Amino acid sequence: MRKSRLLVLFVCFAVFLIGCGKTSDEAEDSNNENETEQEETQVEDSNKDANESNEESEDETQPEEKEKTEEPQSNKNETEQDTQSEKVEEETPSEQKQSGESVQKQRAYEQKLRDIEQDSRKESDGATNAELEDIQQTQYKAYDNVLNDIYKDLKNQLSDENMQQLKTEQTEWIKDRDAYVKKRAAKYSGGSMESLTYVTAQAEKTKERCYELIHTYMNE
Repeated sequence: MRKSRLLVLFVCFAVFLIGCGKTSDEAEDSNNENETEQEETQVEDSNKDANESNEESEDETQPEEKEKTEEPQSNKNETEQDTQSEKVEEETPSEQKQSGESVQKQRAYEQKLRDIEQDSRKESDGATNAELEDIQQTQYKAYDNVLNDIYKDLKNQLSDENMQQLKTEQTEWIKDRDAYVKKRAAKYSGGSMESLTYVTAQAEKTKERCYELIHTYMNE
């Protein structure tokens, strides 16, 4: 009987030891699993930090590369501007000389036109219709002479293409002028004012054409 109790106690003790060993193994396995998970988490965090660091490095590198790319373009633009500036500086003296000559011619012709008009006004004071007609005829011829001089200057100044354009315009202007003066004179058809109106209109249109050529073509 005593031996049976001892045997039972021994069996219980053995079972207890086996259970403790199993529990210890399970605890150890659990600890190993936890350690493995922690290591994996650390690796993931490390990879994440490395990726973020690489992205930041790429972001910092891109502006530098962009700046390096833009520098040659900026230098190219500066070079082109310098070249254009030098070209303008080289052409400036010639252009200034040509511009100065054109301005002088313009002023000279404008002064001639003013002188013709002033002379006609002085002579017209107290003149009869017949005398006025002679005065206007003289004025028209004076304006026409100035127009011919301007035309000759432009012929030497303008390119062939622009001169051809001017010739075409001048032909059309003569037609328009003749039609205009006839229409003006027709209002006094058969009267004493018809011929005076005709020559006065000729003088007015010719003076206008002189100013047109001066201001339109002598600036080119």
